[in-house]
Formats: sequence, C-alpha cells, structure tokens
Amino acid sequence: MPAQATPGAAPGRHHAGLGLHIAQDLVRRRGGTLTLGNRDGGGLRAQVRLPLEGPGAA
Repeated sequence: MPAQATPGAAPGRHHAGLGLHIAQDLVRRRGGTLTLGNRDGGGLRAQVRLPLEGPGAA
C-alpha cells in the first residue's frame, strides 16, 4: 500500500528526506498529491498527481 510522503530525516542520515518534503510542498500548493511506495525487486516508486486546474494554476 503506498504511503503519503512525510517530512523528516531518515534515521542515521543527515539531511535525508528534505528533497521529498520540498517536492510534497510544491505538489500540495498545486492541489495535488505525492505518493510513495516500494517497487517490486527494490527501489522507490513515486507518483505525482496534479489537477488540470486547481490552487495556483495559471
């Protein structure tokens, strides 16, 4: 099951996760969502969903 991105540093890593926090903030400002999940065989799957029109749309 995918999990919503959450801000914060990964245990044992200095400054890890800041990029995801910034990405999530940008996506939310546009009225979208950022969803993260594990890929089969390892790795990360990231899904960004943005509305065609929404908050901050030009």
